[in-house]
Amino acid sequence: MKIVFVKNPVNCGLGISLAEGLRACSYEYIGRFDSDDLNNPERMEVMLNYMNEDKNQDIAVVGSQIAEFSDSPQRLIGRRKVPISFNEVAQKVFLRNPLNHMD
Repeated sequence: MKIVFVKNPVNCGLGISLAEGLRACSYEYIGRFDSDDLNNPERMEVMLNYMNEDKNQDIAVVGSQIAEFSDSPQRLIGRRKVPISFNEVAQKVFLRNPLNHMD
């Protein structure tokens, strides 16, 4: 696996930095995580398998529910649940971002 580091000469903010990172990507799939995110070991494998199923060839984006914690994973303070079906996403997309995305 090739890892490419992209460093902006000045702090451009999250949106511009993410766009610069995407321009440096050359793979079919892109996984995005923050440095302080904890992920289940099989998370990316599950998502990749889902996207590669014949019936899901029109899927462009996958995500997951998240649990939020304070100081340690044992101190759970909340969960962010998002819609999971196409119809649920279509109903909510104009009210809020239907994907969990940390700032």
